Amino acid sequence: MQTTSGSATSGKSVPQAPRSQWVMVGVGLGVGVLGLAAQFLLRRPPATATAAGPNWISQMWSRLNAKTFYSGGFKERMTLREASQILGTSISSPPARIREAHRRVILANHPDRGGSPYLASKINAAKEVMLQNRKKN
Repeated sequence: MQTTSGSATSGKSVPQAPRSQWVMVGVGLGVGVLGLAAQFLLRRPPATATAAGPNWISQMWSRLNAKTFYSGGFKERMTLREASQILGTSISSPPARIREAHRRVILANHPDRGGSPYLASKINAAKEVMLQNRKKN
């Protein structure tokens, strides 16, 4: 379609074709497809190492998509760091946050709900260590 500025003989302006709207729809669809492709690629298991070179893809995959967990066991005497890792809080959390984290973790691991009595005792000990540290400070 053609546009006129109003100074033409007819006096009426003809609207432009909605070309820019279609461009925006195309860009939106392209971004959506790229997002889905990236999600698919990140959820795939990493490729195995080959003789061609180092397995940098696996290393990158483990950094991007894998959660890291504490790999060691419990210490003989619980430290503040270990207690904060058990409860999932920072060392300097306020007492209300410590109690909230304790409640969340103990509900998930309580012996009456199929959890381990040993883990429940460690969770309770972690709460006590964290609260005693807050009282000292």
